[in-house]
Amino acid sequence: MHLTFRLLLALGLFTMPAFGQWTLHQLGTTATLTRALNTGSSTLIMTDTNQTWVSSGTGLVFQSFIQSQPIRPSVLLQGLGATIWAGTSASSPNWYKSVDSGRSWLSSASGPVSNGIQDFSTLLGTPYRFVCGSSATGNNSLAISRDGGQTFQSLGVPNWQGPMRRTCFLDSLTGFLADHDGALFKTTNQGVTWQMVNMLATGMIQEAAAIRFITDSIGLLFFKSGIYFRTTDRGNNWTMGVSRLSFPVEDAIWVNDTTILALSLYGPDQLSISTDQGISFTTDSTFSSNFRSHQLHLMPDKKVAILCDSGAYWLSSRFVSRTQERYFNKWAVFPNPGINRVEVSGAPDDALVKLTVLDLTGRVVQSFQPTYNRNWNLEALASGAWILKFSAGLRDTCIQWIKQ
Repeated sequence: MHLTFRLLLALGLFTMPAFGQWTLHQLGTTATLTRALNTGSSTLIMTDTNQTWVSSGTGLVFQSFIQSQPIRPSVLLQGLGATIWAGTSASSPNWYKSVDSGRSWLSSASGPVSNGIQDFSTLLGTPYRFVCGSSATGNNSLAISRDGGQTFQSLGVPNWQGPMRRTCFLDSLTGFLADHDGALFKTTNQGVTWQMVNMLATGMIQEAAAIRFITDSIGLLFFKSGIYFRTTDRGNNWTMGVSRLSFPVEDAIWVNDTTILALSLYGPDQLSISTDQGISFTTDSTFSSNFRSHQLHLMPDKKVAILCDSGAYWLSSRFVSRTQERYFNKWAVFPNPGINRVEVSGAPDDALVKLTVLDLTGRVVQSFQPTYNRNWNLEALASGAWILKFSAGLRDTCIQWIKQ
């Protein structure tokens, strides 16, 4: 074991991250998994064929439904109750509607947007839904629902030639539209008028891939080229990010208050991660896939799924935020030094805790099964310094303990 690693362990300064726990799963299909949506405790996954997969809950046991439904949907929009709208960007009709959480679908000749559907944004805790679209000829449209997706009304769009690709609304009045050519527009009156924030990618074809805000002030705008911009003032000013992401970028999501993931379609560095609210990104080397990847999706239990070709999806453990890191770093062992028994404080009350005892070279000398108890008998150990590694689902924390 590397000396530095041993030293960090001995000093109690090393904590093992929650990354690197991606597992591959396969649905009973060879189709491409294109979109996912949480419907209560269940998850709906749609493909590029006329097939929908619905889980029975957080256990992720999926059942297949084959109906008259959209092929390769571009958006899934949650309405009131079990109502779901599915929009397509290239086929006609553009919209399909399900009133049973995706188990069956009815086509709709008209829907929120008449042109090809590109993106939507939802104001959580409100009935507001915003949908944008762009036809192949560049005709743009934006629609709003104020009743949870039951009805939609058209709104204005920027007087701009480029096709609109992504939208994000911070509240019922303030929102953004990003286009195919690198321009970003902002409205503060629900789309009646628009102002160009700036031409973020002048002279370059920079199709917008995602706009994501974690607070009213902090947001990120991603382009397929791997360039991204960051704002800290509610989108009035944007600064180019210090990292370059693997391209083409397909999607990005916030998974907690500090961590955001960005996904590329293919390549050795498909997944990038930032743990500082998007200031910088690094490649998540723990994720490696031979599949083309299409969407990041946060599951009901806060695990992350990556939808891929060939009916495949990757599932991660939960990602730990800095808020959680500070919580877990409050763990302490007492008495320390001690004689035969130790107790630990700082562990979540509802967490099973596993104790593993290592010597200062990192060799495991004793291991205990996960338990809700917070004390252990270590009389079998010889006197001296030991490393106690506590595992509680999300994280491993190592603390040096001296036995007298």
